[in-house]
Amino acid sequence: MSKPSEQQFTQISEQITFQGDIQGDSDLRIAGTVKGNITTSRSLIVEKTGKIEGEVKADTATVAGFVQGNIECTVSLVLEAKSKFIGNIKTKQLIIENTAFFQGSCVMETEKTK
Repeated sequence: MSKPSEQQFTQISEQITFQGDIQGDSDLRIAGTVKGNITTSRSLIVEKTGKIEGEVKADTATVAGFVQGNIECTVSLVLEAKSKFIGNIKTKQLIIENTAFFQGSCVMETEKTK
């Protein structure tokens, strides 16, 4: 495992379409398209141009683009303004900014609900 001061991230650029599952322990930044499941023990950022069609599991996630599929965040999820999310959410903390679109259900976990 890397030292906390060593920042590691993986990026899917805007011109890339990736089909398949992604699993790892680095921060992910998606500006292109991913058709598959994503699992990371770190953070996920979906840029305005980013699109994910699949299940997502992350520590934290920030969505500015489009996600269709269920998402589970152990800490928090942010749906930024003008983002679009279709699916179910499971997280401890949820922030939905004005003009974000969310269709689905949400379960907010606390220590008591586990």
